[in-house]
Amino acid sequence: MQTWVFWLVVVLVLGVAVIVVGALRDRHLQRAREQELLRPPARAVPGPGGTAVPGYVLDDDAGRPPADVLPSDLDPAGRSAVAAGLSASVRIGAGMAAPGFTTDAPSGWAVLDRPRVLVCADPVGSIRALLTFLEASVRESRPCVVVAPDLDPVVVRTLEVNRIQRRLQVVAVVAGDLAREAVCAATGASPVSGSDLAAGWLPDAALGRCERWVSDSRRSWVLGGA
Repeated sequence: MQTWVFWLVVVLVLGVAVIVVGALRDRHLQRAREQELLRPPARAVPGPGGTAVPGYVLDDDAGRPPADVLPSDLDPAGRSAVAAGLSASVRIGAGMAAPGFTTDAPSGWAVLDRPRVLVCADPVGSIRALLTFLEASVRESRPCVVVAPDLDPVVVRTLEVNRIQRRLQVVAVVAGDLAREAVCAATGASPVSGSDLAAGWLPDAALGRCERWVSDSRRSWVLGGA
């Protein structure tokens, strides 16, 4: 074999080897880049001494009263006094909208003393419509009663949870026309339209008042009304 042929074969073999090695290296780098793109970003896991884990209140937790709250606001003597007063009260054919408004577990009553009573002429579809009324009740530290022809379930749940957590003394009642008229006659309230509520217009004279409001799941009673 001539010398030049030998060296030509060597050069060809080395060239092929370089090409194969380069192709394999490029393939390895491409796979590494693909894995890097698909890998989830590294995130530090909070732990002792790290970022505090946020706390969340679940609906089930919100639906339970605080641990230091007694299951009833009435003692046996107070319960007997309420029961005795019902016979001399005005009975309304509509009860509380949800069981979470109950303030006395043994009797199943929601009992509010000297509440402000809002009678809505229209269904209430948003808690925003009640903010003027609720905020004033909180400022005055007064219980409040919301009576409406219908209440959105979210509104009922919002009021119920705030009652359970003792942020509001409130009871919501869904009542038909005759029941709302009876509430107005017994408390001196005037029906407030949905447009007035949405505008935040709620004159104090439109609210009803009584010495005591009692509701169970089917009926309500007004004691010492207007």
